[in-house]
Amino acid sequence: MCIPLVSVIMPTYNHEKYIAQAIESVLLQECDFKYQLIIGEDRSIDNTRAICQEFAIKHPGQIVLLPATTNLGLVLNYKQLFVASSTKYVAILEGDDYWIDKDKLQMQVNIMEKDSSIGLVHTRSSSLYEDGDIKLNTHLRNSSKMGIDLFEEIICAKYTISPLTVCFRKTIFTQFVNYEFCISNKLKTIDIFLWLEMSMHTKFFFINKVTGHYRILSSSISNNNNYEKFKGWHEKAILTLDYYKLKYPISKTIEKKIYNVISSEAVKMGLDNHEYNFVKTNAKNIAVVDIKSFFNFFIGRFSFLHFLYPTYLKILKLSSTFKQLVINN
Repeated sequence: MCIPLVSVIMPTYNHEKYIAQAIESVLLQECDFKYQLIIGEDRSIDNTRAICQEFAIKHPGQIVLLPATTNLGLVLNYKQLFVASSTKYVAILEGDDYWIDKDKLQMQVNIMEKDSSIGLVHTRSSSLYEDGDIKLNTHLRNSSKMGIDLFEEIICAKYTISPLTVCFRKTIFTQFVNYEFCISNKLKTIDIFLWLEMSMHTKFFFINKVTGHYRILSSSISNNNNYEKFKGWHEKAILTLDYYKLKYPISKTIEKKIYNVISSEAVKMGLDNHEYNFVKTNAKNIAVVDIKSFFNFFIGRFSFLHFLYPTYLKILKLSSTFKQLVINN
């Protein structure tokens, strides 16, 4: 019997509108090796489980369904999926996203099979909004870096990796990732935590090709328009930073850059929601090292400058639009 080389793990909860497309995009992969799809259905209150069961019945040798008896939450759901995947490689696709390239897995496995120093391969992706708008990720590039350099780029959001695009060696995860930290500290999501740890122990490789769509939904963890959700994310980001400061030799310069990213996001969210105490508290943690940090510090710190914030956002939006035009052309 042929043993699967790759496990595609798919956590899902209340994704009845999207789960069929996600599963089908995995089944459409064209590979010269066997792969399996492991679905962690987290006791949805809609028809997600019924849809997953239909697919599992139709594809008994390829789809493994893990139906939770109680709602686990994203982090614990991922844990059961990691435990269930005993293959050489693991790929991630959450139940509201989907792949658009039938050669995605084959390309990634080929790269890692040829070069044992590469432990994670990822690609370009597009963000798909509820209104149908599609936006390409502009913060990606090829990299053979590892260690503190790549760690700094990831934690400062200069090197962005979408979970649906990754395929990585399971041994890297097993040997180096302290997943119990994610569980005990109730992290809201696990992706950046994983990439940070893996970056210190293996090379990453980027394929400059869009292989999937990442949905931005109003209920998504990544959609930080909800102030209370953002506060939870902000607290966990500081907690994660403190963890890695103890584990790896992060310089004061890198630490300042990281706090700038986290605090600048907090200033933005606070201003969006008129939470001015939150704004001022986080503005104080920003070190002025460039033009962007300069504006975040002063607009956040001094209330009489808050009126400049909408203009500042328009400038950032124009900059992002320009990047999209450059990429598309």
